[in-house]
Amino acid sequence: TFSDFTVSLDKLDVSGSNWIMFQRRFKIAVKQKQIWEFFDGTCTKPTLTGNGKATPAEIRAYNKRIRAWQYHEDLAMYLLSQKLPDSIMSKYMRKETVADMWTAIENEFTEKSMLMQSQLHQEFMAMRYEKGNLRLELD
Repeated sequence: TFSDFTVSLDKLDVSGSNWIMFQRRFKIAVKQKQIWEFFDGTCTKPTLTGNGKATPAEIRAYNKRIRAWQYHEDLAMYLLSQKLPDSIMSKYMRKETVADMWTAIENEFTEKSMLMQSQLHQEFMAMRYEKGNLRLELD
């Protein structure tokens, strides 16, 4: 069910502090729902072939494919929207597909995550041990 998806997965923090774990857990969850290919862009919107001269049977088959694709695209968008803060959702809601949205979010939060790691590294390197009892310092 989809209620387990909404309950068991935390929202992405707007600061990106939980990005690494969010990204991994979200990917696992949507793979379990069998819609990951909508996020990674491998399931693209069907097109009507035939150079504008499609037969009625081809049009019916296309309509069936497009309805199925749109259902799953909407489901993927819904699941993603449930796990994004409003500020992030509103920033990316004009993207055409969930794959476009996911790529933009990945780019932003991967960059934020790398900046946070760099800042933590700088803070760690700036730490200095002052002479004294190291055992007391670490306890």
